[in-house]
Amino acid sequence: MLNEYVYCPRLFHLEHVQGLFRESADTVQGSYQHKRVDSSRSKVRRKGKGKTDTLEEEETQQNFFTKNLSLTGDKLGITGKLDAIEEEAGHWAALEYKHSAGPAGNAEFKLGNWSLSSDAWPNDQVQVCAQGLLLRENGYRSEYGFIYYRASKKKVRIEFTPDLVNAVLDVIARAAKASTQAIPPPLLDSPKCIRCSLNVFCLPDETNRLAGKIGEPRRIIPGRDDAGVLYVVTQGAHISKRGESVVVSANNEVVDEIPFKDIAHAALFGHVQISTEALHLFLAAQRTVSFFSAGGKLLGTATAPIAKNVALRVSQFRYFNVEESCLRLSKDIVQAKIENQRTFLRRNLKKMEGSLEQLKTAADNCILAKDIPSLRGYEGKAGQVYFETFPELIGRKAESSAGQRTFDDLPESQGWSSESSSFFNMIGRTKRPPKDPVNAMLSFGYTLLARDFVAALIGVGLDPYFGFYHSMEAGRPALALDMMEPFRPLVVDSMVLRLINTGEMKPSHFLMTATEVQMSKEGRACFIAGYERRMDELITHPVFGYRISYRRVLDVECRLLGRFLEGDVQDYKPLRTR
Repeated sequence: MLNEYVYCPRLFHLEHVQGLFRESADTVQGSYQHKRVDSSRSKVRRKGKGKTDTLEEEETQQNFFTKNLSLTGDKLGITGKLDAIEEEAGHWAALEYKHSAGPAGNAEFKLGNWSLSSDAWPNDQVQVCAQGLLLRENGYRSEYGFIYYRASKKKVRIEFTPDLVNAVLDVIARAAKASTQAIPPPLLDSPKCIRCSLNVFCLPDETNRLAGKIGEPRRIIPGRDDAGVLYVVTQGAHISKRGESVVVSANNEVVDEIPFKDIAHAALFGHVQISTEALHLFLAAQRTVSFFSAGGKLLGTATAPIAKNVALRVSQFRYFNVEESCLRLSKDIVQAKIENQRTFLRRNLKKMEGSLEQLKTAADNCILAKDIPSLRGYEGKAGQVYFETFPELIGRKAESSAGQRTFDDLPESQGWSSESSSFFNMIGRTKRPPKDPVNAMLSFGYTLLARDFVAALIGVGLDPYFGFYHSMEAGRPALALDMMEPFRPLVVDSMVLRLINTGEMKPSHFLMTATEVQMSKEGRACFIAGYERRMDELITHPVFGYRISYRRVLDVECRLLGRFLEGDVQDYKPLRTR
């Protein structure tokens, strides 16, 4: 962590204070190389024993004391684990392995008030010198150490000069102080951010953009996630673990085997079993498993204890306990939702000036709301207008006010039929239970969207059940419901219309009774596929200007809320589509 503090104080705070970590190609390869060296090194190995083929292997043949030596320095106020130590004539030298390459030749570095000169990076010098100071405090003579850079195959000797020792003591003091303070600001236009494993958590350029320090941010975070959601809807299916893969079986036959690295979280519907070993695999990786009823109702989510980023949740509880603060955020959330509803209608129908004007008035009135009950009133009036107009979109082509198709919403109505026209008839919004197929799809889509926000909030370290707008009830993810409001029309409503207007969802995909409508197994599978396609679509972020998927947007929104609660940015504004 001292190494991280010198490299980037914000990275130190994210890892050491907030307890966040994320694997990258560099960290995975570095961990593998450490394991390789550890496995080839015995408890005690004398110099000259055995043959070597490479320089890296030669380093493992030295007079090492142990594979991993953990030491505590009460006077220094630090603890550490040493990769290895080498003893020569009563001198003990720490040896630290680095996956990267060292500087090109001897370089001069400034660290605080001290100047350092070496073929090693200053953060690496601090780390190995701190290990040497730990050895000293524990009774070992240590005047120098070594750093081995694998990429450049270079072993660098680090002399523990007075300047370096003083620099290390200063770093220890500053890092200890930083552990009790707010998160430091991100680096400004730094090349370090590009390959940092925590850039998705940090959002350096996005934070600087919202703070007005830079213009358009660099494209640092990936537009899409590498992993997806595993849905299991087959009744009687069983999920188990095999090595680093998840196996799905049904009727005593393997249906699929998926590498665990490709699964972001899992959604199990109805009578689906999961083994303890498989569940442990998800929990250990901080990934969620959601349990739904056969009808699609979210019953609960299995997740590891929210043990990280306690300070963020303290800020969350403190801020959401103040009525004025909750009203401030609620106004922005509801206004963004209404504006997105208005934009969605405007894009897809030309002649609806009356509805658009009513929605504009409702959005403007949100700013004037004096309390949350009155804000809910404006939201309710807007919702009534929106869902009265919504059925007019069913069976139509996507058009903007100029008669041009938009890139982002409904495709041509290729699968529409007269049967569909009468079947997908919607009269207003009905819930619990839905009275028609359109409402059944909307309700199920909102359930999936709430599930995704629960997972995103847990990943950030926020409590999804403690919100600022929706009333808090037992088992109700209030904050997830708050955050999803602006995304209802953007993700679910547009996707439902697409599935209907393209003929993907058919009357045969629904089960109808006198009191409610549900999707069949085939209908639910078709709907889930459409939902995942929508979440994987790339949009141009209206603030940051780069292309990003809706699923990634959800994560960014939750992290920006966290940045706001921690005082990293001055305001939180939900996404508004253009």
